[in-house]
Amino acid sequence: MSTLVWPPISHDELVKAEEDTINREIEWLLSSLQDTLQSLKAGLEECAELLAPKEPGSTLVLSSLRSENLKGFITRVGTRVVKGDVYLRLPSLPPPKGQNAYKLSISTLPTAPTIVLEQLTTTRTLINACLDVVDATRWTGDSKNANFISGQLRLLHDNIQEAKGALKGWTTGQKAWHEDALTAETFNPLLPDHISFHLSVSEAAILLNVRTLEAAYPGTGTSTPLSTNSASTSQQSYSGFSLREKLVTALGGGRPAFHDEAHEVFMYKGQEVRVRDKVRVESQDPSLMSAMAKLGALERSVAVSRRALDVVMGLPAITTSMTPALLTATDSTSHIHLIIGSNPLAGARCSKSLEVGAKPILIAPETDNVHYGLLKRIEENGITWLKRQVEDADIKTLGREEVDHVVDAVFVTSGGRSPLAAHISALCTRLRIPVNVTDSQSLSTFMILSTHTSGPLQIGVTTSGKGCKLASRIRREVVSALPYNLGDAVERLGTVRRRIWEQDHANEVELDAEDDDAGQNAAFNKLVTPTDTEAAKARRMRWLAQICEYWPLSRLAAITDDDVEGILQAYKQETKQQALPATEEKAILNPTTLDARRRRGRIILAGSGPGHPDLLTTATMKAIRSADLILADKLVPAPVLELVPRRTPIHIARKFPGNADNAQEELHRIGLEGLKEGKTVLRLKQGDPYLYGRGAEEVAFFREHAYEATVLPGITSSLSAPLFAKIPVTHRAVSDQILVCTGTGRKGAAPEPPAYLPNQTVVFLMALHRLKELVSSLTKRESDGWPASTPCAVIERASCPDQRVIRTSLEYVNIAVEEEGSRPPGLLVVGAACEVLQKSSLKWVVEDGFHGLDGLDGLEEASVGLQG
Repeated sequence: MSTLVWPPISHDELVKAEEDTINREIEWLLSSLQDTLQSLKAGLEECAELLAPKEPGSTLVLSSLRSENLKGFITRVGTRVVKGDVYLRLPSLPPPKGQNAYKLSISTLPTAPTIVLEQLTTTRTLINACLDVVDATRWTGDSKNANFISGQLRLLHDNIQEAKGALKGWTTGQKAWHEDALTAETFNPLLPDHISFHLSVSEAAILLNVRTLEAAYPGTGTSTPLSTNSASTSQQSYSGFSLREKLVTALGGGRPAFHDEAHEVFMYKGQEVRVRDKVRVESQDPSLMSAMAKLGALERSVAVSRRALDVVMGLPAITTSMTPALLTATDSTSHIHLIIGSNPLAGARCSKSLEVGAKPILIAPETDNVHYGLLKRIEENGITWLKRQVEDADIKTLGREEVDHVVDAVFVTSGGRSPLAAHISALCTRLRIPVNVTDSQSLSTFMILSTHTSGPLQIGVTTSGKGCKLASRIRREVVSALPYNLGDAVERLGTVRRRIWEQDHANEVELDAEDDDAGQNAAFNKLVTPTDTEAAKARRMRWLAQICEYWPLSRLAAITDDDVEGILQAYKQETKQQALPATEEKAILNPTTLDARRRRGRIILAGSGPGHPDLLTTATMKAIRSADLILADKLVPAPVLELVPRRTPIHIARKFPGNADNAQEELHRIGLEGLKEGKTVLRLKQGDPYLYGRGAEEVAFFREHAYEATVLPGITSSLSAPLFAKIPVTHRAVSDQILVCTGTGRKGAAPEPPAYLPNQTVVFLMALHRLKELVSSLTKRESDGWPASTPCAVIERASCPDQRVIRTSLEYVNIAVEEEGSRPPGLLVVGAACEVLQKSSLKWVVEDGFHGLDGLDGLEEASVGLQG
């Protein structure tokens, strides 16, 4: 279809006339939108009125359908439920004597906690935000700026949609019933622990779920399926018609639970429980129904106005459903990223831009409260900081020269609820500049992914703006399932692929450049066709594609640089021969060799704790049970060594004065021999491996021989021994710091003693064999010597059955140890904290025996929890 204009006009005049027409239409539309916004404000105020606290509130009747399980009422005032009575008739909840129902009453005391409906709070907050947007659009903003009005309408539409979703019960931050338990004081009388009372909003109705709970089997874990009775598996009925269960029920026994949560386990108030009975009741609230209907009408009105303005402005149509995003990897080297804001997120955006090779330009007034982390990044990285408000011209003037000074990306860190964010988003959208607005998917044209980088390997996860914390967790879960050195394998396989292509190209050049006068070899008369060459190329690339597609990732991660060189040398030999049939396959990289390499020896350094086997970590216990060879310190107690399986050989370190270095070398040699044989070697150390245990030296030794040690922490005696001796190493107004020292330096030398601080607790390890010299060096310091009256304690064989504690002072500690004798291993604790819980007027007191874990006896058999 064509249009003829008469009399004829020039093209420029036609374009100008078209622009004038559009401008007049936009001006008329913006003027009429002011009346629409006034009507929207009136409707929003009506919705806010329906949710505002107003006495006497809405009283709603509660009644379960087709049963008498639940009857009652509640009264809602605004977002709070202020009173109510609920009567329950459940098989698992017998009523008090003389009553026919169990009564729950919401407390009306002024000091009682209030039941707050989070969905209504969210709805009210969003409606207030909508009113702020309308006021900003009509009064404080530029009502003649089409980009600004378009952004405000988009923000208004999103807020109304979110408020409507909250009334439907779709809030993303809503907690499950077992995570949002009411306090017992909310009810009068108090709510029992075995009853869950949970109120929420669903489809503009108040939803009440009452559950009776019972303790689950210990250790089953959250959401673990359970049987509906306590009988064994062999006694359960899989058909649903168990005669045993029917007979028990007929004789007055417990009725099996029949509801959607009967087979689940939940963590409720710190304990694993399952739901015995459950009753669900909905009560329609006329005020909420009216509010949701009004919000729906307002949403449609805003959508129509927004669509009309976008059509005139030439913006893309509104999309109501989320389509998958196009995930790409962009080379941002030397790009200009414009970052608007002064909060910590602006600093994170600057760091990310620098990480990918871009040049960030920060725009934020100097008068703003600039985060100290952002200031540090600006100083360290030389980031350009424009200390003023952002201007529209910045987007088109601060970029690179080769792209006409248009910036490559814009990051707005102030959030999507600010008028500035909507304006910048609309401006960037029209100019086709990628823009990201924090916490606003509708204002962003791209989202930041939660990424993991390992060499050339990058893994990104996005939830399309639905939750960055969840994306971060998913990314961590994905990465934890991958071999830790997979990025190195990707680099090596990429090298193989590139070198294969280079070798093929080099071979083609050599064939073309062969000298006619060159000598003839034995294969001169063999016919070499292009088909053979192409088949060899295809075979090589197919082999590489197959290992990338089908081999386990752990096998790929086992490829080394030597393997890469072997592959390339084999391909060079194959290319020179030119004699292999096109169908022959060569196993250039043997999978069996790689799998054997993955099963190479492993070295584990683990701390055995102070001595009692119950103080072992579960990780160390697993290592003890799975080790092929155990190298143990001489001081590891016998009860711990008794846990070692009989099949596992144990080598005890032969460390004694003057032989420590030789014994250590012997441990290294035996451990290395075991690793070369493919064994799992456990180096079992007393206490914690890194606390005066030469742990780092052993890690370095095995690392030099290409074995990376796994180090497992242990409970150190420097903290556990004082605890078992009833000495709090830190205590308010007594000791606010702890110092752990060694009493014996390298080669038996005496270390420099610490200065005296009255507010410090000092623990000396390996000090009892030279106690006299240590005490003398402490008390005879020239300027900051320790008072002889300073309390101290000698703790020997901590947590073992023959534990002994000598409580005394520095003045008498030498005499006390001489008279009482020695029970190595032991340590010395010095400081005022030694007398916080135990104080005596005697020169010294001796306490024999270990009773630190007596309170745990019989806990496994005790009946605890809700039933108990």
